[in-house]
Amino acid sequence: MPTSEGIIHGENGKAQKLLDDTASQTHTMTLEVLGQAPSIEKFMALMKHVFEVSDLIGKQFQKMFPIEKPLACKSGCSFCCSNITVMTKPAFAIYALYYSKIISDGLAYDHAAQQALTKHQDCCLLKEGACSIYPARPLVCRLFHSYDFNECLAHNFSRSGTSAEFGLIAVFNGLEKGLKELGLDCNDIAFNQAIGLLLSEEYIAEKWLAGEKVFAPCYIESRQ
Repeated sequence: MPTSEGIIHGENGKAQKLLDDTASQTHTMTLEVLGQAPSIEKFMALMKHVFEVSDLIGKQFQKMFPIEKPLACKSGCSFCCSNITVMTKPAFAIYALYYSKIISDGLAYDHAAQQALTKHQDCCLLKEGACSIYPARPLVCRLFHSYDFNECLAHNFSRSGTSAEFGLIAVFNGLEKGLKELGLDCNDIAFNQAIGLLLSEEYIAEKWLAGEKVFAPCYIESRQ
């Protein structure tokens, strides 16, 4: 797998240009979409497009720089979704919960609402061993992979990245840059706690879009 330095220099310079252009375009689009009269509808449309672009760029990088050995990850494997605190950003928590309302007649949303009341650390959108909002899963969930199933059994998780991560990070760096310029909170938060907050109080997402730091109770203290 290429290193970031390897992509920046040498024959892989065109790959770096793709990353730079992607980040720049995502940044510009974020400002254009949310710069005036931001709304949940606009935000959801933006995030949907951002995720689609990230998947596309990720696939391009996988073709350009194939992984050397197969991933151990497969459908139904959820070790990295259980008994951990998932760290994310407010935008991803909002998108995940609102997305859950529009799939499966809201069953994913109902499940999240029920699970958010429990005390365990399984992701509240994990249902029957699978992610109930997989296309809308947060960035952190897209960056962690495993090449060794035994490591998963031991709950020894590490970021075994694939080349696709370069594209993902470029897209989401552009998004975060735009959100910060608009004055929106991009601090690290605990995913389950943020979902619980969104479920328990009205207009949390709208207040976040207005620039309020409503997710402060969910901040991960060591990363503020």
